[in-house]
Amino acid sequence: MQNKSWLDLIVDYKWKYGEFTNYNQTGANVLKAENSLINILESKVGLMNLSDFYLAYSNSANCSVSNACITSWMFIKNNDANPPRQWAEWTMNRYDKTNPYCIASSAQSYYTSPDELSARPVMYLSEEINIGGKGTAEEPFTIIGSKPIVNDVKVTSDTGSSITVEVDAIDDKRVTEYCYKLNTESNYTCTSSNTKVYSGLDSKKIYSLEVYVKDGDGNSSEVYEKALRNLKDYLKDKDKKSTLQSTPVDGMYRYKGTATQVDNNYICFGTTDKTKCTTTPDNYMYRIIGLTSEADTTLGLNANQLKIIKATPSSTSQVWHNNSNGDIKWDVSDMKTYLNTTFLNDAVSSKWENGTTWQGLITSQQWYNAYYTNKLSTEPKNATTTYSYQIGLMYATDFVNAYQESRDNWLFMANGWTSNTAVTEWTMSSAGVAGQVRDAWEVSVSGSLLPMMMYWTYAVRPVFYVSPYISLTGEGTTTNPFIINS
Repeated sequence: MQNKSWLDLIVDYKWKYGEFTNYNQTGANVLKAENSLINILESKVGLMNLSDFYLAYSNSANCSVSNACITSWMFIKNNDANPPRQWAEWTMNRYDKTNPYCIASSAQSYYTSPDELSARPVMYLSEEINIGGKGTAEEPFTIIGSKPIVNDVKVTSDTGSSITVEVDAIDDKRVTEYCYKLNTESNYTCTSSNTKVYSGLDSKKIYSLEVYVKDGDGNSSEVYEKALRNLKDYLKDKDKKSTLQSTPVDGMYRYKGTATQVDNNYICFGTTDKTKCTTTPDNYMYRIIGLTSEADTTLGLNANQLKIIKATPSSTSQVWHNNSNGDIKWDVSDMKTYLNTTFLNDAVSSKWENGTTWQGLITSQQWYNAYYTNKLSTEPKNATTTYSYQIGLMYATDFVNAYQESRDNWLFMANGWTSNTAVTEWTMSSAGVAGQVRDAWEVSVSGSLLPMMMYWTYAVRPVFYVSPYISLTGEGTTTNPFIINS
């Protein structure tokens, strides 16, 4: 707090108090009864009025009926079991001079003789305060006196060589200066504009920005830090159905849900022309499995890398390997050769625009040579062997994690967004025990993971990781997919 103490922000309020008996009416009538009280006590802290509880639920609520208002946001049941409490908490008002009103454990308003019941302090705050935040349990509103607040900094344009940012700030005396400092700069630059353009940037670098604002009285806000080209921020901003998970699994923030829920993770690869991408999806349309949350030195991955999967299967079905004799590993499989030679060469030479440029955005990193028998709990990281290539397939856990929490129930997940009910397709994960890996796991048309002999022919959807040094535009839908700017 810059200008006032917390106590200064609590106003001295004239509380009405007294007795009334018509508590068994609607919230509007209870409020009318309270307003007719003539006794006044001036203090900083009181309790909620009976009408506060009624009106928090509905103007027409009659909370004197048992359980009528039990779903109200204001009701908190007293779970103190030692000693047991019949009543939840006191209110400011009284039924008569000896019996105050309280809210019972059934969310029912009533009156009783004084006892050691719960109480929640209530206060009124100064009109001079500013409020930031979202008001959620995770991001509650923040009160900082009359100090200006930076609510958000948005990237409105990123061409690779230039980035434009826009600052959202509030203050009761008007914001007069916006001060910016890029991580490549030593000093802040202050202007009267809430937008700032940075030019001459390196398209392959991730930048960070510090912003603070000043008001007409010279008060300064706290410094707001913003990571530019942070793909998670961009994806979350476009994630209207909250399907991009906030907690990483296997080092990735993943899209999770049904095919209906996850409809905003479409991305074009091989062109920056949205029309070409949407009209020729077999060449260009992919979907985002997730985004790496941190660097993985074992696999050679950086944070901020997208893992994407082809939205439609490749035009021809493939064997995982042409036989199931012996211990078949990914490094010697026909599938590895098909993806990193046939598929990749065809895409570079005939499907992607300036194919070698796009190939340069696919990172070469280690892939786990994962196998398991009947449990996914430790797959894919149970594998001790890794192989370095550009193209792979989704792991069996990529399929399961995209739909549910448990990895040990993988039957009938046709509703998951990664399931393709039109075809059966291979995963990258092989099946069996060490020294006898002869099967691979496929996703059936029913959405089940099943082990199959490697020489069976099924559809494939190539998967790869994208360079972290990119930015995105678009909304992620089938008609307005994400476009990569590098």
